Amino acid sequence: MIFFIVSFNNPFLYYYSTTLAIKETKREIGFVEIGERDDLQFAHGRLNIGEAISPPLVRAVKEYKNPTGTVIIDAPPGTSCPVIEAVKKSDFCILVTEPTPFGLNDLILAVEVARKLKISFGVVINRSDLGDKKTDNYCKEENIPVLMRIPFKKEIAVAYSKGTSIIEALPEYKKDFARPAFFQELRYDIGQSGTIVFKQYRLKIIEATNEYIKFVVLAD
Repeated sequence: MIFFIVSFNNPFLYYYSTTLAIKETKREIGFVEIGERDDLQFAHGRLNIGEAISPPLVRAVKEYKNPTGTVIIDAPPGTSCPVIEAVKKSDFCILVTEPTPFGLNDLILAVEVARKLKISFGVVINRSDLGDKKTDNYCKEENIPVLMRIPFKKEIAVAYSKGTSIIEALPEYKKDFARPAFFQELRYDIGQSGTIVFKQYRLKIIEATNEYIKFVVLAD
């Protein structure tokens, strides 16, 4: 039962209305499943049927990330709340699109979100040999790196339907998943100072060799 109190001048009415107010309680909206394959760790969330709010479940899944390795978070399309929750605090965002009017529209919105969150990003164009060149033109105009183009091929669709990755079914695409656009070459003279600045971060170098670098983040 809901009571609507028009005037709160009467202290008794105020007390009566607050004691009957709606109260927040905890309840299950979904669950997290985890697993492993070879040296990969995997976690995903399953929202219960009928539930509409998924960001809390997204946050629960992100609690299982391994901070010592590379973490890949797969987000739904669009720019809804679950997407924002998924990409927050990421180091890099890969925006997958298609060369169609709808794909370009969603890409523009996603780019605005990434820029608003100050997250570096690049674009992968799926089914790149279909549609038009407007998506490519937009990326050029906005100085957005196109990391990879995936053509519309039956072999890729068949592999996907079997749960097989592209590089397992078609090894010739392996080189495309390590394009230079994913990396940035930097040079610092740590002999002069053990502290460097990268983007908005100040890093103190603990140890550096030709194979690895150890550092701590001083501030952002």
